[in-house]
Amino acid sequence: MMKDWLPIIRVLLDNLLLRNGIGTIRGILGGIVVSGFLNFLSPLLQKIKGIDLEKLTAFHIICLGILIMNLPYFTKKTSFPPHIEVAFKAIDEAKASGLSDIHIKQLYRQVCEMAIQNIQEQPTSPLSEAVNVLGEKMNQP
Repeated sequence: MMKDWLPIIRVLLDNLLLRNGIGTIRGILGGIVVSGFLNFLSPLLQKIKGIDLEKLTAFHIICLGILIMNLPYFTKKTSFPPHIEVAFKAIDEAKASGLSDIHIKQLYRQVCEMAIQNIQEQPTSPLSEAVNVLGEKMNQP
């Protein structure tokens, strides 16, 4: 039964690590710490009636930690920079005024090209510069 879930869990973790790697790692580590803490306190907690820790495995606690640490990313609405939002609103107004679909598609394409151009013109970080230097050195004979 667990073998059926492994591919799904692997894809889910890959996506979570790409989207919010730090939060996912914190959730995993937090789940491990809480699981160890609950195992340490299990003799004391077993005296309390109504709490059955035997059914709660480390896997469950780690999944709960990952979920808690990624909740802001599941609920957060992604937004574009203000100048792109203004361009999208202008395109929507043009569409409402009866502009043809071909022109609307061209406008969307122009906005995408503008966004890509802005990304390419941004200053590089020291890490990306180091990667570029290493790449150049590896390509030299």
